[in-house]
Amino acid sequence: IFFRVLPLRKQNMLCSARSRTCTVQMPFGAIYSATSTIELTAAPQSHDVTPRSMSLNNLEGHVNTVFCVATLNNDHVVSGSWDTMIRVWSLETGECTQVLEGHRNWVSVLLVNNSNELVSGGWDGILNLWDLSEGTCVRTIEAHKGAVRALASLKPQQVVSAGDGKAIKVWDLHQGTCIATMKGHTKPVCALVAVSPQELASASWDTTIRIWVQSKGGTWRAVRTLSGHTDAVSCLALLHDGRLVSGSRDTTIRVWDTARATCSSMATATEAVTALAVCGDDVAATCMDGAVTIWTFPCVGSQGKPLCRLDTQQSALYAVDLHHK
Repeated sequence: IFFRVLPLRKQNMLCSARSRTCTVQMPFGAIYSATSTIELTAAPQSHDVTPRSMSLNNLEGHVNTVFCVATLNNDHVVSGSWDTMIRVWSLETGECTQVLEGHRNWVSVLLVNNSNELVSGGWDGILNLWDLSEGTCVRTIEAHKGAVRALASLKPQQVVSAGDGKAIKVWDLHQGTCIATMKGHTKPVCALVAVSPQELASASWDTTIRIWVQSKGGTWRAVRTLSGHTDAVSCLALLHDGRLVSGSRDTTIRVWDTARATCSSMATATEAVTALAVCGDDVAATCMDGAVTIWTFPCVGSQGKPLCRLDTQQSALYAVDLHHK
C-alpha cells in the first residue's frame, strides 16, 4: 500500500487513502495516497483546478488497502490498513518507525488523542488504546458488535465511538467503561465530530446528521436532525468558525447552520465523497474517482469554489487528513 503526497499551499499537507491507496497532505504543499507503498507528491498552487499528480516519494509497508490516516505531529503520520496493521511513518525519512499489531480484522479508523496516545477502531468491534512512546497497546475495549467506523474525542480521556451497531457510545479510557449511549440513527453511523465537550454531531447511512447535547446530569439527547442529503452521509468536519461540513455518497458537500438545521452552502463533487479535512475555510475532499479536490467556503451562504484538483491516479480514495507545519 502506498501513500502519495501532493503539495497544496504553504504550511499544509493532505492525507487520503483508498482501497489499496492512501493520501496525506503535508506542509501546505503535499499529499499522500497509498496502495502498498506510500507515494509522496507535490501539489499545485491555489486556484488551479486542472488535475495534477506529482510524485515525490514512496512509503512502502502495508500489504493490503490503507483505509485510514492521521497526522501525529510535524514529523510523523499514522496509517491503518485492511492488513490489520497500524504503521507510523517519518515524513522526513519516509521510513516506517513503528508497527502496531493488535486488531483481529481490518483497521477502519484512527484518532490521535495526544502526542503520545492513539486510539484505533476496527472491523473486529474493538477499540485499542496505544502508547506511542512505547509502541504498546495499553487497553483493549470490546466496544461494538459490528465494525467501528467513527471516533471523536470529547476530553483527553473521553472518546466517542460508533459503527455498524447504530448506537453511539462514550468511553472513559482510564477505566475502559462505557459511560453513555446515544440511539436514534436507523442505519450504521460512519462519522462523528465533537463540536464541544458537550455537543456532538453524528452522520449515518440513513442520510441524516444528528446533533447531540449533553445535559448537566450527563445524559445525551438528540436536539436537531439535519436533512438534505439523498444518500449515505460518509464524513463530517468543522470549519474554523464552527460551521459543520458533511460529505455524502450523493456527491455533495454541504455546510450547515446547525442552530437552524439548514444547509447554508453546497458544492458538488465528481463522485461519491468519502472523506473531508479542513484548514480554515478550505476543505479537502476525497472521492471514489481517486481525486482530491480542495474547496473553499469563505463565508456563510457562499457556494463552494474549487481551488485545485489533485489526481492520484487511483480508482478510489477513502481517507484524508491535513498536516499543519
